[in-house]
Amino acid sequence: MLDAAAMPWMDGIFDSYPDQQWDLSPDSTILYNGTAQTWLPQTDSPGQISADFNVGSLSSSSPQTVSDRVLAQHYTQNLASKYSSKGQTWNNHTYFFNRFNSSHSFVISALYAWTAAHLHCNGTLGSETSALEHYEKSLAALGDQLDIHLGVGSAERELSQTWPQLITRDDDLDAVSVTLYFLAWTDLLLSRRAYLKRMLSLEACLLGSRDHGDQSQSVYGRMAVWFCFLDARAALFSQGDDRIIQCLGNDLGLMFAVDRSYNFLQQEYTLLYPNEERRWDEAHRPLYVATCRLVALLGMISRAQSCTTDKSQETNTQASLSDIEQVKITLELHNVDANDEIGSRHY
Repeated sequence: MLDAAAMPWMDGIFDSYPDQQWDLSPDSTILYNGTAQTWLPQTDSPGQISADFNVGSLSSSSPQTVSDRVLAQHYTQNLASKYSSKGQTWNNHTYFFNRFNSSHSFVISALYAWTAAHLHCNGTLGSETSALEHYEKSLAALGDQLDIHLGVGSAERELSQTWPQLITRDDDLDAVSVTLYFLAWTDLLLSRRAYLKRMLSLEACLLGSRDHGDQSQSVYGRMAVWFCFLDARAALFSQGDDRIIQCLGNDLGLMFAVDRSYNFLQQEYTLLYPNEERRWDEAHRPLYVATCRLVALLGMISRAQSCTTDKSQETNTQASLSDIEQVKITLELHNVDANDEIGSRHY
């Protein structure tokens, strides 16, 4: 069967390292606490980050905050390619930064919050201050633009009813989707359990307020797919209830979203998108589909944990696994040439 832990490189699937510890206990303040550097290696050179932020010369007392330009440099030069199977130029993370940099400040603040959280987890930053400042800045700017309150105590039912009226432009829908995703990842990195659950709920409300039959907005659909991976993880660790997966339509809905969104970079860049990148996308699509189906299956298993598992549940699970296994075999048989061609690329 597909080994999920061996694929930390696929965009939106495992934006973390294979041996990352998932400590979501109430008392936890940081993933893997004092030994964060063992699972989040500090690979940044001083030149990669910024001339005025020399990691190599850091003393035992790490800086508490960092400037926006340093975060921008670290995100674009390091994280954008670290969490993608694709090169730095033609990947989703770079696209998000370029697209929203001049139009939606709350997206950039969310990206900076995620970046600062990484620097804190690997010991480069001595505190969560920068991450939390950008987190709150993102929420405030998002609230100002949409005239809503997104605090932990705001009413979900009211929000689910008002999302369609608040988000009327396609551009805003994409921006909100990206923002919620990276804020959720910031909460995950910093082990902010209540806030993580809040972001998962907001995404579920957003999906629940939209027409599932119209996933024409590829970025919105892509972020929904990415959120499913977070949703399944949270559900398996009893930190959620896989509402996102269910709102999307479980296995069939997730596959529909994948089909409508997997090539959104091709659609955005059209003739500028290199043919090599198109071949790369197509070669890895079956693997992406199989992995997404596993995520939908994990959501179903998490639901079954709260009730008595019957024979039909076991039969359905085994049938799904067998079907996914066939996809893997097909991938291995038909994509040998494609993998040989792109095998030298960075994973």
